[in-house]
Amino acid sequence: MKNTRSRLRNNLSPVRIYAIAALICMLLFQSYWLHAVFVRQRGQLLRTAENVLRTNVLYQDVNAMITITDETATADPVQDSVVDAQGEKPSGMIKIYIEDSILPDSLLEQITQLSQQPSEKPEASLENLYGKIRDELTSAYPGLQFKLVRSKKGEISSYPENTLSAGSTSTKMIFSQSQPDNAYQLSFPAINAAVWVDIIPSIVLSVLYLVVCVSAVILLIYSHQKAKKLMQLKDDFTHNMTHEFKTPIATLYAATEALGKYNQIDDKETAREYIGLMQGDLERLSAMTDAILNHAKLTDGKMILHRETILLEPLLRQLEQQFKLQFEKSGARIDLSRIPADIQIEGDLYHLSAVFSNLIDNALKYTKNPAEISVSAEKTGEKVRILFSDRGTGIPEKHKNQVFEPYFRISEGDRHEVKGYGLGLSYVREMINLHRGTISLVYDHPGTTTFEITLPLLTHA
Repeated sequence: MKNTRSRLRNNLSPVRIYAIAALICMLLFQSYWLHAVFVRQRGQLLRTAENVLRTNVLYQDVNAMITITDETATADPVQDSVVDAQGEKPSGMIKIYIEDSILPDSLLEQITQLSQQPSEKPEASLENLYGKIRDELTSAYPGLQFKLVRSKKGEISSYPENTLSAGSTSTKMIFSQSQPDNAYQLSFPAINAAVWVDIIPSIVLSVLYLVVCVSAVILLIYSHQKAKKLMQLKDDFTHNMTHEFKTPIATLYAATEALGKYNQIDDKETAREYIGLMQGDLERLSAMTDAILNHAKLTDGKMILHRETILLEPLLRQLEQQFKLQFEKSGARIDLSRIPADIQIEGDLYHLSAVFSNLIDNALKYTKNPAEISVSAEKTGEKVRILFSDRGTGIPEKHKNQVFEPYFRISEGDRHEVKGYGLGLSYVREMINLHRGTISLVYDHPGTTTFEITLPLLTHA
């Protein structure tokens, strides 16, 4: 229950709460903006459709008036006496009396042009009017579907179908001037779909904006959590390193005090024992210092490798001798029988020795029984595959990637069973990468921790 509450507090940190609130505000703002764009475009479409309908109904009325005038023109002696500037009689002069305040100048000009053109028999059918309206609307809104509806003395008819869809959106009624009983309107069965298609660019921009903002917030949270975790790991490293340094320093201080203050230097056997202790602690301090310095160099990219040809089997045999005393003391065993003698690699001898030493040392430290270490190698194409296996405490699979991170250590609660500073496997991974190789944890056998390393084989020209 305590761990659950702790995780809940971490998940509801102020940074996360603020980030979640910011995301919600952005989503609400974008939703409101898209809705406003949709409503505006929908209104614009309806206004455009209404204007197109009104104009075409008016043109139909004007054509009807022109036709009527043409039919009565021959009976008008005044009309017969009118000639144009070229001395010819116009084919369709119309007498139309229009108040100046009724129609705009542009429409008056169009009507005048129509009145000066030869008249045609008007096509008063819905199909003809629908075709003219469709040509204008589809040029602005491709794929727009609509019906032309006519109401004549309460009788409803439509084109292209005689039935109207429920829930359709319609324009205002436009009444005919030549036939006051006729009223027209446009009905849109799927106007929302047409509007959504029309505002696709706005939708794309909105989605891109959200993706950028959401990814930025997620990256911010991830960076914050990573920095927080790194600071915690560094704090743990500092505390652990302080303890690790304090122990050998205390031993050195006590040994030097015994040799100088209590005249133990005269006792050669005791002096030799103290000097041995001091030497061992100095080696520990040197190893810890080297590990920290190597990690700093790897982080800064200042590590320089001195490459040479290395025989793998003799190198591991040499390391076996270096760990001989520890093997005898703990009862551990190491098996190097499955390493071909002809495997050659190119690399830095010092750092590759440190890599393999780290893996052997971890196998010795992280086991409660006498360690059984097995090292095998085989050629796979132009690479060599090296397996380090031991039957120790094991590494949970959920930590298979974390164990290679700097300062990371597997612990139970606030206690670490084995002393260390969490840089060993990080150094191993970075060094293997510098040698153009890879390292990973494999779980082939239960209860066995196996590190798989691949390195390029030495190729001769």
